[in-house]
Amino acid sequence: MRMVEMGVDFKLDNSTVTANTSKMTDFVIRKAEDNLNKDSIFIGVMHRLANE
Repeated sequence: MRMVEMGVDFKLDNSTVTANTSKMTDFVIRKAEDNLNKDSIFIGVMHRLANE
């Protein structure tokens, strides 16, 4: 899934963490509002990656 790929890229490329944290989190939250059950796991993944 694309969101998983984005999450991996986001984690590995430390130079983009600061710039992308807000945008990625906002994107995942918007997706979750569309389909909470399907995307709720991605919220946890992206928040964990953003906070590492």
